[in-house]
Amino acid sequence: MGKTRGLKEPELGSGQVTTACPMDGKAGDGIKESIGEQPLPEALQLHLDKVLEAITASKEALEHKIESVVMDVNILRTEHKKVAEKVKANDIQLEELKPEVGANAMHIRGLTERLETVERRMEELEGRDRRSNIRLIGLPEEIEGQNMVSYLEDWLRKEVVVEGLSPFFALERAHRVPASRPQPGMPARAVVAKLLHYKDRDTILQKAREHGPYNVSNAKVSMFPDYTLNVQRQRFSFMAVKRELREESIQYALMFPARLRVIVDGTTVFFNDPKEAWSWLEHYRKGRSGTMSTKEESITSKRQRRRGLKRSQKAIRPTRMQAERDKKAAIRAAEGMNGQKRGTESEGGATGHTTSGSDSETTPQNGVLRGVTPRTADDL
Repeated sequence: MGKTRGLKEPELGSGQVTTACPMDGKAGDGIKESIGEQPLPEALQLHLDKVLEAITASKEALEHKIESVVMDVNILRTEHKKVAEKVKANDIQLEELKPEVGANAMHIRGLTERLETVERRMEELEGRDRRSNIRLIGLPEEIEGQNMVSYLEDWLRKEVVVEGLSPFFALERAHRVPASRPQPGMPARAVVAKLLHYKDRDTILQKAREHGPYNVSNAKVSMFPDYTLNVQRQRFSFMAVKRELREESIQYALMFPARLRVIVDGTTVFFNDPKEAWSWLEHYRKGRSGTMSTKEESITSKRQRRRGLKRSQKAIRPTRMQAERDKKAAIRAAEGMNGQKRGTESEGGATGHTTSGSDSETTPQNGVLRGVTPRTADDL
């Protein structure tokens, strides 16, 4: 070991790689004495040069990729900056638009209220325009011949109101609802007639209510007021409760457009909703008995109320299929008018200011809402 420690390390030439023996002890000293520190073989040196070249190439490729990533990041930063600027500009615009949106909302609310008011006024005007009209249901087809006005004037004077009509009794116009001609055995189309004086109309309806259906060529003909479709729906919603009032022998009247007046024990009560009328009727039945109804009577009363409300809801909401059929019938009738001038009504039925024989009618052929059959004129 003393000799090994005293040896002087030889100087190597440039480009040579030295290796030291890691062994300790006598074996290591013997190896160092025999080989010393010799240069690496040429093959190993070539291999190391290739490894260094590959490392250098990988480094260059990695640096190139890093530069590409850095460029992409810079592009993203630029885009992000543009987006941030746009978002900021949009925020500024939104802040500027908030007052305008608020003002527009108030304006739309005002227009909506005005539209509702106009619709109510239109409904009222149309209803007033129909006050001189009567609607005949069941009059056989083609029985009027060529002139419906002359036929109805003669029939009303001779069969309906023999006495009581005014000296100026006359029909301004009369026609069937514009719908396709029914097949044999099907119900006849309704007839709408406008009288010159509404008092004659009231007299005729009063006589028809007292008499009931008239027999015309083995067909039953009934007469009703000519209401708008919306008013018909509202009035039909009271049909079930009116039947219950008749069973209770309670005096009532259905005011125009759809307001139920009930008179009992000298007290007059008004109802604008059938549910309110049903609640009052239940309370009246309980109060009349003087004691609380039994469980069975309570269940029966609830069932009657539910049944009546279902009928009312069914009358208020006609099906979409029915509406489509009525619409198609009106379109077919309009196409068959051969270019004659005609007036179209949004709620169906002819008004007093339309042209005879060419009025548009969108109500069903039987003149009333489908699914509900009026038994008397009072049901309307």
